[in-house]
Amino acid sequence: MSDADVHAARLLQAVKYANVASITILVWDYLLTLEREIRLVWKGHWGSVKILYILSRFPPFFDVPLVMYYALAPNVPLSRCQPIYAVASWFTLFGIVVAEAILMKRTVALWGVDKRIYFGLIGLMVVSSICAPVILQPGPDLERFCKAVTIPCAVTVGLFLESLRYGPPPLPTVTGCYPTEGSVIVFVDFILLILYESVMLGLTLWVGFRKFRHSRNPLIVTLYRDGIFYFVYTFVISLGNIIVLVAGPSELLDLLNTFQRVMHSILSTRIILHVRSADQQFREDNLGGTAAGATQRLSAINFAPGKSAGSSSAGKTTNQSESSYAMTTMGIDATTSTGAGPGASEGAGAELGPVPGPSKSSGLETATK
Repeated sequence: MSDADVHAARLLQAVKYANVASITILVWDYLLTLEREIRLVWKGHWGSVKILYILSRFPPFFDVPLVMYYALAPNVPLSRCQPIYAVASWFTLFGIVVAEAILMKRTVALWGVDKRIYFGLIGLMVVSSICAPVILQPGPDLERFCKAVTIPCAVTVGLFLESLRYGPPPLPTVTGCYPTEGSVIVFVDFILLILYESVMLGLTLWVGFRKFRHSRNPLIVTLYRDGIFYFVYTFVISLGNIIVLVAGPSELLDLLNTFQRVMHSILSTRIILHVRSADQQFREDNLGGTAAGATQRLSAINFAPGKSAGSSSAGKTTNQSESSYAMTTMGIDATTSTGAGPGASEGAGAELGPVPGPSKSSGLETATK
């Protein structure tokens, strides 16, 4: 038993600790948000964001335990290591794409479903996925690198998984699978992820400065706050992955992978929960306890095209053009009686926003079906 073997075993143990911490965070966050999920998501209508929520929230409960088995189970047959890691890798890639799709919808909503922004972000996501090299064999072979960045991501993932070789661990006390070949230069993936999210952050800050810098609407505040926090957290994790991959020992290559997978799931689903919670709180504060005959000037948000929706009250009507995509702050006069009156607009169908509230009527329309 050499000192190098002992050092390698300690580094592998650190990776195991990181994986256990990641699944602990995943379960703990789910327990913390379960009540809100039931109230704000499961009781709401079905839409694309609800589907994205499910696809982002629940798959980690399948693939992260697979990683735990891969890293912690004693006496794992070598023939099982590659298939287990392959399934976990594909689920991780899928989860990050879904999380970025949620962030993209949030950005598009702020821009009022501007088609240039919509198709631009989709194109950027596709290019990032196609051009991202997932795995390269170690060495200074520039030609191999150039070929890798032009191979579709799915193909490079397959090549990476085929290149993996497993052997006995450095010490008998080390559990789980021990890869002996298949070093990665996956940092390019994280660079592309940072660039993609930087573009969305820039779009968010730009439209916020131009249109909403004076707004105090809780939905707008929530969208900006969560978007900025999401970028900061994922930037730090991606940067950490880059540093570990470029400068760290090979035993630490998987140190932050599971953590990044878990955090993408947590942060993207919390964006949806926070927006819907802000929508519900807005309704309760502004509509739930309004005295009979009182007229309130409410601030409404529209993210998606409406169908000439009108809100008439006390002889006044506010109409939304069918072609309107802009997310704007507009006044709605709503006369309510111990809740919402007959003139209040019906429902609040939204992808990021609709939640079952205490009242069916609401002056708040938050968007995107």
